[in-house]
Amino acid sequence: MKINLKDMNPGVFFPWPGEMADSKSGITVRPLNASALKRINAKTLLKEKIMLAKGGIPYKDILYDEKLKEILVADYCIVEWTGLEDDNEDPIECTPENKAMIMGEHPQLMEFVSDKIDSIPEIIKAKEETETKN
Repeated sequence: MKINLKDMNPGVFFPWPGEMADSKSGITVRPLNASALKRINAKTLLKEKIMLAKGGIPYKDILYDEKLKEILVADYCIVEWTGLEDDNEDPIECTPENKAMIMGEHPQLMEFVSDKIDSIPEIIKAKEETETKN
């Protein structure tokens, strides 16, 4: 098994629904990994306080900037897109804010992206099995 140490969580390209498999119009996504989430949590942490529950058991009360966290998570998971247009057929720029807006407000696109991210481990496994056979 080979691992690219320079990019250990590369994006995987998927054509938009209705596009041919070899289309250049689509989206590149990747799953949120633990180290990316740790970096995002550090950037969005507003307040962290140790509290005591009933019985004296300590727990952390953590407050994050949720809006910024949504933007950073969407920006990490969506690497890029091509061929995404609005109702007027104007291209939608692939910015962190647009990524978060679409993931938060467009249920069909959110489901499409989520399904594709969920399928990435199966794609990687199939590719590794093919490479092992050859």
